[in-house]
Amino acid sequence: TELNTTDRQSMEASQLAYYPIPSTNANLSTLSTTAGAITPIFDAATTAYTASVTNATSSVTVTPNKADANATIQVQVNNGGYSTVTSGSASAALSLNVGSNTIDVKVTAQDGTTVKTYTITVMRAASANADLSALTTTAGTISPTFDAATTAYTASVTNAITSVTVTPTKSDANNDTPVNVIYSLYSTVTSGSASAALSLNVGSN
Repeated sequence: TELNTTDRQSMEASQLAYYPIPSTNANLSTLSTTAGAITPIFDAATTAYTASVTNATSSVTVTPNKADANATIQVQVNNGGYSTVTSGSASAALSLNVGSNTIDVKVTAQDGTTVKTYTITVMRAASANADLSALTTTAGTISPTFDAATTAYTASVTNAITSVTVTPTKSDANNDTPVNVIYSLYSTVTSGSASAALSLNVGSN
């Protein structure tokens, strides 16, 4: 017997109730981060955002909220591998390098194939600390006693000493700027390590 339109619609509705079509909604409803305000203001249709932190901030978290209850959310920083995040909860701490850091928030819809990735680019400022925490030399004791605020020192050696080294240690371990020693030309020195031998003339050097 051929079904009439009403019966057919009723049957289709009944089938949908038993076999619902998986959602393709991979949107977030909100997205926030401990990095502070994101730019632009969050909109589900916008997937690229930026934020900035000081050098003192070495990690942040993100808190995504999914628009569809059946979607799943994963987060990664700097392509380090995704980890699952519960909607409405903060992620694990995401470590930041100095400079640009890419945080990806990947939302997978219930259908398992529809994916949307929201990206927050977090800029971590470089350290402004150019101090040393220690400075020594094979020339012996420097005068005055080392202090980070003092930049001029003296030391004396006998005529038999034809070269010395210096060992500078930077105050901020996160400062990636190398320490330079000048003797005619600069050369890079690793913080906490001795420089190459610096040749001495007779008299002031």
